[in-house]
Amino acid sequence: NAHKGSIELLCHTTTDALITYIRFIPYDLTRFISIDLDNIRFWCIKNGNDLKSMSISIVRIYRFTI
Repeated sequence: NAHKGSIELLCHTTTDALITYIRFIPYDLTRFISIDLDNIRFWCIKNGNDLKSMSISIVRIYRFTI
């Protein structure tokens, strides 16, 4: 509960991404988004402590739109 000054660790993972920002979904505490230099990753905690992610390459989208 971040509003009361404490944060509970639900799960952890290791990644090779150089995460620059993390944004939490306010209405769902099991989902958040991380932003890297070349991708955006959508994260979801399933079954209590199983962390899953899906990555979208920003580089590919940028090249496609030019």
